[in-house]
Amino acid sequence: MFLMKILKGKYENGQVSLAEPAPEPGPVDVEVVFLDSDDRRWDEIIRDPGARPALSAEADQILKDYRAGQTAPLDTDKL
Repeated sequence: MFLMKILKGKYENGQVSLAEPAPEPGPVDVEVVFLDSDDRRWDEIIRDPGARPALSAEADQILKDYRAGQTAPLDTDKL
């Protein structure tokens, strides 16, 4: 199992500089995603602390299903 952490950085002259420290000492494998100018709106959405009614409703339903015993553990071998 692996965990991912998203770090902001800047790509310039063939180098990526991170805006914060890496989560563990290197070397580490990374994937770099280049954002289109239109994708910057996602950054605003993700950082918006406002309520998200649809997400809240989905989370409430999932918690209700869990409490009712209607969920099963995630089988990572089937991912």
